[in-house]
Amino acid sequence: MSEAEAVVDANPQDQSASATVDDDPFSDAKEAFGSMFLSEKRNESNKLFKELDKDRNDGASSEEIAQFVASNDKLWMLLSVNLDQPPEVAAKIATRVAMELATGLTGEEAMAAVLSKDQFHTFRKKYILDPAGSQEFFFRAVFASFDTDNNNVLDTKELDQFLDIFYKSGSAFQGAMGTIKLPPKDKLHDIFLKEFDDNGDQELSFDEVRMIISGQIRAEMAEEIEAQALEAERLEKERVEKERLEKESRRKEKEEEERKKKEAKLQGSKTQSKSSSSVATSSSSTQDGTEGAVESTNKDEDDGCALCEWVAGLFGAAPAAKA
Repeated sequence: MSEAEAVVDANPQDQSASATVDDDPFSDAKEAFGSMFLSEKRNESNKLFKELDKDRNDGASSEEIAQFVASNDKLWMLLSVNLDQPPEVAAKIATRVAMELATGLTGEEAMAAVLSKDQFHTFRKKYILDPAGSQEFFFRAVFASFDTDNNNVLDTKELDQFLDIFYKSGSAFQGAMGTIKLPPKDKLHDIFLKEFDDNGDQELSFDEVRMIISGQIRAEMAEEIEAQALEAERLEKERVEKERLEKESRRKEKEEEERKKKEAKLQGSKTQSKSSSSVATSSSSTQDGTEGAVESTNKDEDDGCALCEWVAGLFGAAPAAKA
């Protein structure tokens, strides 16, 4: 056996490993292509950065980044459409988010910073070229839209405004919580604070509400939200039924009042009619009595005259003349 053959036989694992590497003839090509692709991204970033750096100070200010953001509607178009914001407002918010993510600073400090070439490239690669990063950028821009004082937390008032997007008709966020039935906004507000506000300061950071924006709600939280929604629905039905019964009661009371008024009016008419009838009957009786007395007197006179005539005839005298 030759010395070379002995070395091969003595190291079978090394031989296998060597064979494995040799079995992928494209490994070198893949590595070269990957390096070329990364180098191409870097070259693009450098070219863009050079265009932004108009004062040639090897840095990009927030004003220069604002121009870059405005020319890349991918960074603000979704924000404008989904939150019904004017393009210039959406672009301004996107610029602030870009500066914060690129520098690692917040608020005014981030806007006052100057981006280096490396910071710009890292931001572009992570939040523009990467689809997952682009989505993350959009979530942060949504949060920033309601963080009106730029302190990277939502206070009670800002949280209320943020929750409106889940109730607004036609909003892209209306179905963000899937098929979960939403309770009244004040109930959802309380649930979110209970779930995320660990220190009780009535403020929520982006990390605390990220799952809300992205629609990733824990099962326990979803159950509580739906339970609150069902309870609110039950109370609303009770309220509606109570109002219906009260309205029906008022209607019956009004009808009874009207019935009594009509009955009293009718009774008054009957009493007046009866009184008038009694007066008429009394007058009629008086008149009949007078006429009877006159007739009786006349009759007596006639009877008296007849008797006179009979007496006169008996004695042969002439009858007396009637008065």
